[in-house]
Amino acid sequence: MLFLAAATTSSGSSLSLFLPLVLFAGIYFLVLRPRANKAKAAQAQARLADVGDRVMLTSGMLGRVVRMNDDTVAVEVSPDLVLTFAKRAISRRLDETDPLYVAFDPDNEELEVDDSVDEELNDDVNEESKGSSNEGEAK
Repeated sequence: MLFLAAATTSSGSSLSLFLPLVLFAGIYFLVLRPRANKAKAAQAQARLADVGDRVMLTSGMLGRVVRMNDDTVAVEVSPDLVLTFAKRAISRRLDETDPLYVAFDPDNEELEVDDSVDEELNDDVNEESKGSSNEGEAK
């Protein structure tokens, strides 16, 4: 009788040790491994970016590569505005089928630019700077 009780206890404990191992393996193969493979593929695609390619940076900014060095890249984010980033800031290279590729076209003249927002911001900044200079004179 005691032998049977000891046998069921030991098999129950080995099952309780084996179950977390099976769960971890399942999570690894279903979640962690595919995510790592996807990130690796995106990094490889970003490394393939060359001058003239449209790219998305890790910040979400879209641009066209205009110059590349060993560890830096110059990206045109709008006409006549070129910013320099670390090469690892390239999140992905955009191909022609990507909707973001079509959305970013710095030479697109069809995009309407609303200058009224800039004028309102300038007016607000000018009013704030006048208010702060008047406060300084009053004291």
